[in-house]
Amino acid sequence: MVSVKERKEDQSAIVECSAPILRSLMLTSISRPGIRLSQNAPDEKKVDPQWLLERTIENLCLLHLYSPQTLNTDNSPSEYAFQSEFATIMRNLVPLAYPLLPYKILVEVKEKDESGKRRQRLDILIRGTSLPSYGFELVVSANEKIFDEHCERAEKYGELHKCKMLMVNLCPKVWLHEYFGRRPYALTPVNVVVDPKEKQGIIKYAARNEPVSISGSDWDMLFTV
Repeated sequence: MVSVKERKEDQSAIVECSAPILRSLMLTSISRPGIRLSQNAPDEKKVDPQWLLERTIENLCLLHLYSPQTLNTDNSPSEYAFQSEFATIMRNLVPLAYPLLPYKILVEVKEKDESGKRRQRLDILIRGTSLPSYGFELVVSANEKIFDEHCERAEKYGELHKCKMLMVNLCPKVWLHEYFGRRPYALTPVNVVVDPKEKQGIIKYAARNEPVSISGSDWDMLFTV
């Protein structure tokens, strides 16, 4: 995952990291992305997860998601790139939007059940000692089957971590924009539709649509390091 590519005479070294999420989190300790809030939080003393999702999408760096280096063979964004970018933005957005709330943003949170199995991981968990917790399960270009599988998984995460869950699908497939699952789930399913050329997005909930302008951040280190 992390290896030393070259050692220098002054004892410094050039390292390589193949894990996008870990690489992003390491780099944020060196240089933070320029996060912008298009509007203040409705209540600084209580997290609104849908508002937080919308501000996160506004700050995505589209270069990281739609660069030729990260696109899949079908030209859809990489799920790892989406998770990496999403986690990087949210890690810096939460303390900016909610400075009074001592939340920690955890990524790749291990599953733990009665039998002790830890095979799957929740993508993002926002947790405070005595505060409500929120979880985000992220997927890209899910078909109906995969969408429902992630909803079922996220539903279980909500029970395990006692958190309110959002299942977020970055959805380039037009015919799936209005698909929110084969049954009601104990979570909020969301389809995020992005037009990278126009820098516009629509966050689709089952009951409403929320348009956003994607201004992006100044975070430009992923492919220049």
